[in-house]
Amino acid sequence: MLMCFAAVVIGALPVRASAEVRVDSWRSRVGDNPAWAASDFDDSAWTGADTLPLLKLDAPPFRGWIRGRFYLPTDQTPSSGWAVNFGCIHTADEIYLNGVQIGGEGRIDRDFVDVFHLERLYPLPDDTLRPGVNTLAIRVQSSLLRGGLIDPAIQFGAFEDLRQGVEARLRFRLWMEGFVLGLLVVVALMAALFYFIGPRQREYLLVAWLFAMLALIYVLESVGFHVFGWRTPFVQRAIVALFLQLPAPIFLFGGLASPRIRPVRWLRFLAGLFVVLSTAYLIIGGLTFARRIEPVWLGLNVIGVLLLFKIAWDVRVWRRAPGLSFVVAGVAWFTVLALADGAVSNRIASRLPFGLLLNTGIAGLVAALAAALVARFNHAVAQMQVLSRQLVATQEAERKRLAAELHNGVAPTLATVKLDLQLLLRDYAQDDEGRPMVEALSQSIEEIRTLSHELRPAVVDQLGLAAALRGLAERLARQHQWSLDLDLPSPLPVLPPEATVSLYRMAQEALYNIVHHANARSVALGLRPLRDGVELRVADNGQGCDPETPGRSGIGWLTLHERTAALGGTCRMVSRPGHGLELVLWIPIP
Repeated sequence: MLMCFAAVVIGALPVRASAEVRVDSWRSRVGDNPAWAASDFDDSAWTGADTLPLLKLDAPPFRGWIRGRFYLPTDQTPSSGWAVNFGCIHTADEIYLNGVQIGGEGRIDRDFVDVFHLERLYPLPDDTLRPGVNTLAIRVQSSLLRGGLIDPAIQFGAFEDLRQGVEARLRFRLWMEGFVLGLLVVVALMAALFYFIGPRQREYLLVAWLFAMLALIYVLESVGFHVFGWRTPFVQRAIVALFLQLPAPIFLFGGLASPRIRPVRWLRFLAGLFVVLSTAYLIIGGLTFARRIEPVWLGLNVIGVLLLFKIAWDVRVWRRAPGLSFVVAGVAWFTVLALADGAVSNRIASRLPFGLLLNTGIAGLVAALAAALVARFNHAVAQMQVLSRQLVATQEAERKRLAAELHNGVAPTLATVKLDLQLLLRDYAQDDEGRPMVEALSQSIEEIRTLSHELRPAVVDQLGLAAALRGLAERLARQHQWSLDLDLPSPLPVLPPEATVSLYRMAQEALYNIVHHANARSVALGLRPLRDGVELRVADNGQGCDPETPGRSGIGWLTLHERTAALGGTCRMVSRPGHGLELVLWIPIP
């Protein structure tokens, strides 16, 4: 923050021509004629000004010329030679010294190439300079509503001194744009990650789409232009096409608030128009077409922002559409700073880090949309947890009903059938005839009672979670000859019913998987109350598994993970093949 403030203060200091160099008033004219570059051309009928003018280039060929005369001191010449710095020019230029072209940036043609933010520093060749008066002619072309030199001052001086200042300002700008680019990439990756690890809702794809386009624009316009020199008509057309499409994902994202209301349908229609404009420009291109669609694009943006505000008011975004309020705030922040950037560019020298306000607005928009993304993701996760809890509660209610039916219906009926069969066999059977049937019925009755107990163990409700886990573990240890290590403190903190049942089910799942897959001889079961939750630990000395392939471990990893996630907890497995397995589950206590 201090560095940015210092850069603004230093950049805002007035920069004027060197005291040793005298500059006559500047003259300008809209239009284009190669003869205007000549040093002896009579420009007395042109519009005069004391400072470098901005030209209003609002008609074809969107070009204009600026001419000025200057006088260099005759008694000294810098060791690195004379140079001139015009600051930033909107948007392409050709510079002539005494009728000879000495520099230029961008491309002046139908397939134009704009260079907005690069300061024009050009050496003045000794063989082109003249003693006494010299003439500078500046040919400019703009794709904006104005063209010419942004900075009202001009710098003459030693080339090396001017170069160091220009490079320092360019480094600051690239550092600032690199910071914004990093934000864009991080948010784009975060949106894609949220989409793939969470509920696959399209708002994450919209945000990823938006920030991927912004990142690509920054790469092409900043790194590509200034570092690698990708100043070609194709790159320019791609940049403009991407820029024209930027509002589409923003408006589609805002339209997710309430899909059935009319303003949202209009937002979708506007988003489609932005895609059409972008595609049309990519196909047709050209400066004339760009200038024609520019007011249309701005008008559609104004309409879209107004619709966003209306939707925010109508649907009460803070209650019904988590994240939309951040979108509205970010769009408003960006709009204000973008307008401020346009306003101050007429009054503050380009030595102010150009685009500081605009980049700050983009950074604010990035932060706002990232906050919206997190809000939407948290809301979706909360909804999933509520649904998961409801599903678990429904399953437990159904288990309880089935357990009651088996315990109070099927089991007594089979017991009656067994008793009747025993009476019949006592009166009519010979020797042990019918005994296998009685034993089969007895075994079936016992299995039904065990099943009803497992579906809804009464001991959980009657004696508590610790006693239920102890009974479960001791029964399985007797059946499978385990050595058992229990750590089940009692009493436990008061837990919600769904948490109590879920902990029992998770322990049950883990122990049964040890029975079927681990081939273990020793099992440890622990339940430990923590300050912010309860930890369940199940470990064995069996054959273990590879944690990287939990689906092959046979411990129902997905079921356990979903149960803990539904309660806002965590599920962790530690294992190595041949070295047993340890499962640690934690759930919070409300």
